Amino acid sequence: MCFLYKACLLSTISILLFQQSPNQLIIGTWKPEGCLTCKWVFKEDGKCYDHYEGKIYQTFRYSIKSEKSLNGKLTHHILTLKGITYPKKSFEYEINGLGEKRMALEYLKGTRKLQYYTRE
Repeated sequence: MCFLYKACLLSTISILLFQQSPNQLIIGTWKPEGCLTCKWVFKEDGKCYDHYEGKIYQTFRYSIKSEKSLNGKLTHHILTLKGITYPKKSFEYEINGLGEKRMALEYLKGTRKLQYYTRE
């Protein structure tokens, strides 16, 4: 049931991704599934604040770029976080789904892992 629900959710929010810009949709506060004390806050000024236990743990500059697949038929949206607090830290995620209430990001370095977020 859980897998089927997430698959349907991803296809629904992926459709929403094409109706609005990912740069607009990502603005807001997002809580990752499985962590009650964590949240990411994306601001219009291009900054992302990583909160842990009610305090800002790290600050990033974020960007979203679009890339075409090799055959040119698909567009992939890549979220990049570059450290401001810790300049040597950077992270890249593929946005696998983004909607008004849910977001799914796949970490692109090391072990590829899909993480789900809910808008607060």
